[in-house]
Amino acid sequence: MQKGKKTELLKIILPYLLVAGFVLFKVRDLFLPYFWDEAWSYIPAIRKMASVGPSLMPNAISPELYRGHPLLFYFLSSLWIKVFGSNIWVTKLFSLLTSIGLLLSVYSFSKKNFDYFTAIFTLILLMIQSVFFAQSTFLLPEILLALFTVLSLQSYLDKKRFLTILWLTLALYTKESAIIIWTTILFFELIETIKIKNKSYILRFINLLYFTLPLILITVFFIAQKIIVGWYFFPEHISHFSFGAFFDRLNGYLSYLFIFIGRNMLTIFGLVALVLLIIRKESILIEKKKVLLILSFYIISYLLFSSLNFYSPRYLLSIMPFTVLIWVYFIKSTIKYHVAFPVLLLVIVILNNLHFTINKRSGHDHTLGYRDLIHVQTKMISYCENEGIYNREIYTRFLMLHNLTNKDLGYLNKDSIFFNVRNNLTSKTEFAIVCSNELNKFFYDNLRKKGVLIKRYEKNGCWTELYQMRNN
Repeated sequence: MQKGKKTELLKIILPYLLVAGFVLFKVRDLFLPYFWDEAWSYIPAIRKMASVGPSLMPNAISPELYRGHPLLFYFLSSLWIKVFGSNIWVTKLFSLLTSIGLLLSVYSFSKKNFDYFTAIFTLILLMIQSVFFAQSTFLLPEILLALFTVLSLQSYLDKKRFLTILWLTLALYTKESAIIIWTTILFFELIETIKIKNKSYILRFINLLYFTLPLILITVFFIAQKIIVGWYFFPEHISHFSFGAFFDRLNGYLSYLFIFIGRNMLTIFGLVALVLLIIRKESILIEKKKVLLILSFYIISYLLFSSLNFYSPRYLLSIMPFTVLIWVYFIKSTIKYHVAFPVLLLVIVILNNLHFTINKRSGHDHTLGYRDLIHVQTKMISYCENEGIYNREIYTRFLMLHNLTNKDLGYLNKDSIFFNVRNNLTSKTEFAIVCSNELNKFFYDNLRKKGVLIKRYEKNGCWTELYQMRNN
């Protein structure tokens, strides 16, 4: 085979080789117990829907289980369980396949709207973001929402109206925050409609009306929810909306998106590159003006919307691929003829990002510390099982309580659950389990005075402790 053909073949298969490598690093996570929100919230709802039958109707399962969200993610996950089984690795395979779909769609979007160089480095950087790496096997809706978002934007840029409406509808039926991508596309479609000179106002209005269909369809769901369960949106979620905490949350999101976990260097290089492009009046800013404006509008709008709601880094998965893409494109475009230099800069960015992803661990669902916390919690529960304290009164916090009392979550090695677990200390409390991810320092210090530490497990800063209470 000629050298040129080999190079072209390598370029074609390289993204798939990268994704395959990513999958190899993630296979072990398919066999881990459910963690955090997927454990106490999503998997009970999904299993319940699988038992009664997949449905998109608000009354399919208790609203306390699906917490008022649109039901497409629950529908698809429960359908997967009905077809392929409910083993943990099988259910998590659904999430991993969705994540593969997102990686390939981001690569395709980057290549189609920018270039191959940008697409490859965007793919690599997205794979090593700790929040994506962690979430890619969690049974949570954010990856699916990000996938539908990318597909919606690509269909819109390709002027494929039917597909745009389809992906937007699926996004809105996945999670409420998809209203931002719908608003973004509607806003730019409105601008395009206004620019049309050779059509009557009626035809312009009809053209715009098509894009209201996804909103009409999701409105039907929320109206049905109001009629059936008595409210449009889950009351607890509404209570999280706050203008008072807006700037604190915005600061948190901006810091996480552009600085934390090694993204500081990417942001710095990207900003410097943008300044150079503006000073030099590079034509690429004009050539890519439309797509860059759409992505920037979407990112800013999404950040503002998210800052009104509950803070969680995983919510940024819908915009993180685009921020990475924009910075990579700016860095690449700064030096047109000396490819080695932007490659060197991006390799430095990748190594810096990878260092923080590997080493900046905490027991949360957006860092690799989830592995460590699952490890120590599993060890502690196994110890308690071996000690046979199933009927003794145990105090622990919210997440560990579910791990001890729900066999479906994967932490219990034997058939029995722990029957007498409480999330409040009483005079009858015999044992207390404390975990580093649910730590109240004042309460913890007080507990150490009242109890005797009898077992501790720790790994990479994540730990769990078992105390026997002195008053018993």
